[in-house]
Amino acid sequence: MRLTDGEQEVILSTRMGQAIRFREGEVRPMGRGAGGVRGISLEEGDSIVGLDVVSPGATLLDVASAATASAPR
Repeated sequence: MRLTDGEQEVILSTRMGQAIRFREGEVRPMGRGAGGVRGISLEEGDSIVGLDVVSPGATLLDVASAATASAPR
């Protein structure tokens, strides 16, 4: 869990190499009794391995276990 100001972007990464980036404003507010919201759909056997909160427009560098890297253009 990370505390944010409501104006950031969230990145979720999975063990199988999936990732999603979304603005906090795209997530519907929930009350205390709610079960939460789904940030990403996972394939069977996959799991979340990372979460980061970044400023809008920040660059994401993806580094894989095979020592390859990529960044969006």
